[in-house]
Amino acid sequence: MTSRQINSYKEKYCVPCTNHNLSSTTKVLHPEVIIREVCSFLMVSVGRVIGNKRDGHIVFARHWICDILYSDTVLHLSLKNIGRLLGARHHTTVLHSVQRVSDLCETDLKYRERLRQMHIFLYNTDKHFRYTDKYFAMQKKNKVKKNAFHMV
Repeated sequence: MTSRQINSYKEKYCVPCTNHNLSSTTKVLHPEVIIREVCSFLMVSVGRVIGNKRDGHIVFARHWICDILYSDTVLHLSLKNIGRLLGARHHTTVLHSVQRVSDLCETDLKYRERLRQMHIFLYNTDKHFRYTDKYFAMQKKNKVKKNAFHMV
């Protein structure tokens, strides 16, 4: 295929993603770049994060990487693929990391602010940072709806 044919094919069949509104200043990052940047932000080596170490600061970095990769609306990575990127971790381990970060963001405002700073460091914006007060209000509202449904 020539470059003209490829461009024609892209115009016909590639549907632009509409799940998010990326601005020109928002970075689109490859998963390995996200892992490397989070490790540099937290001053932890990539090898240790991918390895089997369970020291607190290494687990902390691993949790953040799992959460950022899972919540990235451009990458659409599955839990299984994130686990593979982080040294063949099981998908339930990745899910636990995402839930743990969510729980800590809900209860600890300093933790949430530090994670927001990480998003700004990575993407040059916090526009797509999901852990806002509005997010947690919606979570509580959904829990109330579920509980009301089960009581009936």
